Amino acid sequence: MMDHWFPIALLMAFLGLDETAVGQFMVSRPIVAGPLVGWILGRPDIGLELGALVELIWIGDLPVGAHLPLDLMTLTSVSVALACELVKGQSPEAVMTYALGVAIPLAALSTEVEITMRKFHVHWLHFAQRMAFNAHFQTFEWVNFLVLTEQLLKGFLMATAFLTLAHLSAGFYALDRKSTR
Repeated sequence: MMDHWFPIALLMAFLGLDETAVGQFMVSRPIVAGPLVGWILGRPDIGLELGALVELIWIGDLPVGAHLPLDLMTLTSVSVALACELVKGQSPEAVMTYALGVAIPLAALSTEVEITMRKFHVHWLHFAQRMAFNAHFQTFEWVNFLVLTEQLLKGFLMATAFLTLAHLSAGFYALDRKSTR
C-alpha cells in the first residue's frame, strides 16, 4: 500500500470535496469510492465488497439538521487500502474485518476534525458576507477559493496520516496471526 499512498491520498482529497463542497455527484459514496481505491491497488473486488458493506451498514445515518454522520468515504478508502495490503495469503474476510476495525476510529476522528473546521469556517462566512454587502465581489470569490483549497489540503493531509496509521497497524495484524498459530 505504501507505494500507492500518494494517488490514494489525492483520490481521497478530491472525493472529500465531492461530499459537500463541489458538485455532490455521489462519487464519494462507499459503493463508488471502495472500488476506485481497490482498482488503484489492483483489487477492485475487495473495494466493492467493503464499499457495499459500509454503504449498507451506515445507509440510515443521514446528515439531518446539525448531525454530521461518520466520514464513510474515509472509512471505506482506508479499510480498502489496508485490506488490499494485508490480503496476500490471508483470508479476505478476516482481513476486511480487521481493516474495518482499524478504519472506524479513524473515520470518527475525521468527522470530529470536519466539525471543528466547520466551526472555523463561520468566520470566513461572516467575512464573505461583509465583502459581498460592500460590493467587493472579487474578495468573495477569493474567500470561496481559499476555503475549497483548505478543504482539499485537509483531505490530503488527513488521508496521508490515516493511510500511514493503517499501514503501521498492519504489524499488529501480523503479530496477532503469529500468536494464534
